Amino acid sequence: MSNQTETEWKRAKTSFPVGAVVEGRVETVYDFGAFVSLPGTDFLGVIVITSLSDSQRALSQDDFPQVGSDVRAVVVGHRDLNHQIALSLRESDFRRLG
Repeated sequence: MSNQTETEWKRAKTSFPVGAVVEGRVETVYDFGAFVSLPGTDFLGVIVITSLSDSQRALSQDDFPQVGSDVRAVVVGHRDLNHQIALSLRESDFRRLG
């Protein structure tokens, strides 16, 4: 990774801290999760299937928001290796914000 990319990644982590509520657009959906574009950064947010819902039922790709739809999510972490912002749609993660 270039120094510029690392600097931009640090800036993105500051702009999207854990606990922040963000809005973005679903770009791609895979079996394991969805990638979300976030305003003001070239880095993607990722929602893994376990972060979709508090539901106890088995979830599938059909439970993800549609490509092109806007979502409101909570930042639950940063994946430094892949430069991804981990997001959640679970109600319990929103409730933790108080």
